Amino acid sequence: MPDRRAPRSFVVAQVVLLALLVLPASGWVSSARAQEATPAGSALPEGVEFVPLAFGPGGGLPPAPALVALLRLTYEPGAGFAAPILPGPWLGLVETGTLIARPHGLVMYGRGAEIGRGLSQGRTGEVLTLGTGDYIGTMPGTAITYTNESEVPTTSLVLHVLSTGSPLPTVLPAGVTAQLLVTGVAESWPDQPVLELARFTLAPGAALPPGRNDFGPTMLFLEDGIVTYVMEIGEVQVLQVGTAGSPVASPAARPGGGEELLEEGDAVFEQLGVVSGLHNRGTEPATGIYAAVIAATS
Repeated sequence: MPDRRAPRSFVVAQVVLLALLVLPASGWVSSARAQEATPAGSALPEGVEFVPLAFGPGGGLPPAPALVALLRLTYEPGAGFAAPILPGPWLGLVETGTLIARPHGLVMYGRGAEIGRGLSQGRTGEVLTLGTGDYIGTMPGTAITYTNESEVPTTSLVLHVLSTGSPLPTVLPAGVTAQLLVTGVAESWPDQPVLELARFTLAPGAALPPGRNDFGPTMLFLEDGIVTYVMEIGEVQVLQVGTAGSPVASPAARPGGGEELLEEGDAVFEQLGVVSGLHNRGTEPATGIYAAVIAATS
């Protein structure tokens, strides 16, 4: 694979809801309820796998247009980060290792092994140990301090929603590094929003047929492999390696009607109403991260 390290975000409207449960042909089911649904797989095309990773509350979103960003943070042993109070919700997932979280306000958290069993509450003064696969969501006005008290590095994914006038933190403590994977500006929000993270895999030759994004602003970051992103209707922001640092620096939205080759480190950002699909025409599996602000009900 080419050594590409920037982001692109892409979204296929069908991925989440088809993958989360077996759906009737007449409609979609909410992401929040999907935690109690049939395991992913039986409603997806052959060779497509979709694994829900994390869900969190989406209340208190700043007015659109607003910035949506997906980052990967790495904490070296002994390092910590006091996440500031931000004007929007965020959702964090521990990918590898262990983090200690000390909230200053109300948070919601879940265990990766129990993703279908709902969320627990954490409050000021509590010490929460988050292992691999565990996740935590905060509302606007809540600060939280993370520390890696283990002897090995820890990585986490973070989905942020911010007002366009609120820049992401750029100065991090020693031992903490951040990789910006995807950014985009959401033009509108769905009703009763929920933040969601998931991981998808397309086997060689597998495809997700084009579907309409009726759920909310969505992103895809391709971690490995090569896929063809099929655009049919709407405008899509394609972010190639080296271009995603802020919405201003990102390329202009491209009109639908065509195909775009996504390679490792590329991403796509979709608004509501876009019709798009994915096809792995390569000889190796393609994997990536799905991140979205979607409607809790459909």
